[in-house]
Amino acid sequence: MTVPLPGLFQPRTPVPGGIRINTLIGGSGSPVLLLHGYPQTHVMWHHVAPILAEHHTVVLTDLRGYGDSGKPPGGTSHEAYSKRTMARDQVLVMRDLGFERFAVAGHDRGARVGHRMALDYPDAVTKLAVLDIVPTRHAFQNASREFGLGYWHWFFLAQPEPLPEQMIGNDPDGWIRGRLSALRRGGQPFDPKAMDEYLRCFRNPAAIHGSCEDYRAAATIDLTDDDASAARGEKVTAPLLALWGEHGFVGRHYADVLAIWREYAVKADGRALPCGHYLPEEVPLETAAALVEFFQEFLSERLRLPPVPSVPPIRRGQSPVVLSMRSTYVLWGLRIAGAGLLAASAAIHLDLYLTGYRSIPTIGWLFLLQIIVAFALALAVLIVPLVPLPAGVSAAAVDAGTAAAGAGFALATLGGYLLSLWVGLFGFKEVRTTSGVVAGILEIAAFAALAILAALLAGGVLPSPWVERLRKAAAPAVAVVSIAALAILGGSVAAASGTPAAPATAEARAMLSTTTIGGVTVLTNASGRTLYWFVPDTPSKSACYDTCAAYWPPVYGLPAAASAGVVTAKLGTIRRTDGSLQATYSGHPLYTYIGDKSPGQATGNGLNAAGGVWHEVTASGTAAAATNTSPGGGGYGY
Repeated sequence: MTVPLPGLFQPRTPVPGGIRINTLIGGSGSPVLLLHGYPQTHVMWHHVAPILAEHHTVVLTDLRGYGDSGKPPGGTSHEAYSKRTMARDQVLVMRDLGFERFAVAGHDRGARVGHRMALDYPDAVTKLAVLDIVPTRHAFQNASREFGLGYWHWFFLAQPEPLPEQMIGNDPDGWIRGRLSALRRGGQPFDPKAMDEYLRCFRNPAAIHGSCEDYRAAATIDLTDDDASAARGEKVTAPLLALWGEHGFVGRHYADVLAIWREYAVKADGRALPCGHYLPEEVPLETAAALVEFFQEFLSERLRLPPVPSVPPIRRGQSPVVLSMRSTYVLWGLRIAGAGLLAASAAIHLDLYLTGYRSIPTIGWLFLLQIIVAFALALAVLIVPLVPLPAGVSAAAVDAGTAAAGAGFALATLGGYLLSLWVGLFGFKEVRTTSGVVAGILEIAAFAALAILAALLAGGVLPSPWVERLRKAAAPAVAVVSIAALAILGGSVAAASGTPAAPATAEARAMLSTTTIGGVTVLTNASGRTLYWFVPDTPSKSACYDTCAAYWPPVYGLPAAASAGVVTAKLGTIRRTDGSLQATYSGHPLYTYIGDKSPGQATGNGLNAAGGVWHEVTASGTAAAATNTSPGGGGYGY
């Protein structure tokens, strides 16, 4: 179970030595293994793990005998639950995930497993953080009346089977709640979802037996192993950080915790935190800050990487859950931004499509397909992380793939616009419009957000060596591509044709002629292009400007008849808002249409575009019957 951990942690199912170890992994960076204590599971790290995952690849496991991990019988020697065996489980899990060297942080029983791991695998453990313990050997060798009363459960759980199993089994919920409440001293309360998870796992009789075996091994085979290590002069060689609760038993009972650990480790440092036994849940921000600082030193000194940012100063009154989940908020922020930008670009295309930009053969249905795909990808980016996937399907891989598809599509859409500006597509060449520029900028922004999201999500999927490379390269690569795309867009738009310019002199002439299309005599310009009139116009005013005029260029200048079919008495002009003269015929301002590729075409006749219907101009000055009744107009997606 992952409640209440965020979705960035993905489950794995390694089976080292035939024992299933419940494992979750998330984040990116140098690997850190987090081990829980009694009577909890990996869920106890739910506040701290997301913060560490901002800087590290974080692995959380349930120790054998706990949570959802395997729970073999203990046997008469209790070797199955010795810290040496449990440490070997964890090393094999990390190797299975591709990590030969890693840092470890353990609380309570997990810290004892970490201690043995650092002794048995000194080349694997780069750093060790132990939370609220002193070494098991020191605790037993210096046991007193106060120790017996404070840690009475050590001796109770170590009693021969089945005494403690039966007594706890009669009321496992009462036992768990009693243990957790007895050792908590201040700080924030346990998360109800975490408590429910502890109760669920401990209601399993095998979990009760496994945890008792853990304590039986501590009092027997573990002491034998510890004595042998001491006799050989073995110490923890990795840097060690000890943290303990100043109000808990360790803080109250032992006068100098660091002095004790310095007998067992070459280099030990640490301090007390203002809480009881359960540091990661009582004071999660203080715990996370200490661990980030400790593991950051490993990053900068051992791997020669730039120092990672420290955890922000703790401010009382802030929700620790909110702060610890901020990496998840970053992912969702990118997710929402990317999907929103992609949808906004699609909305611009949809508006143009519905108001008429769909009359061009082939381009029209490609335009519609582009809109559908854009909206579908925007929706998928938002809902994929919320939808349960079949067993065996990597949620992180699907999530990263969806984000990558959205980023690629945004860039491809921009590429289509640029191609239509440069050379045209399927015989149609785009013109510069404000809508096209805005949509292009939105697509570049959508690409940047979704590409970064895909890179972050891929950190939970790729093999370890690639994660760090991706983390380093993602942001610079996306920045370079985005800046290049903006530069190309700007240059292309600047060079592209837009609204035709008015003639430079008032004496410029617009020569009009006639031709026959579909049995109807219609007006054309000197190049033989069909002329149109716009229903919203009046005899003295044009309603077509900006984007409209880019697709329906006005006929500028004083009109003159170039053929006998043109009625001279119907010729006239109006003054446009920029002061230029536009030719009119029978009181209608005249336009051409960029959708007509050659003389003799009238693809704009009857179109409903740019806020009104367009008609070809007949020699008589009346509206001809529509030869193209499909609403739409020019434009490849813009």
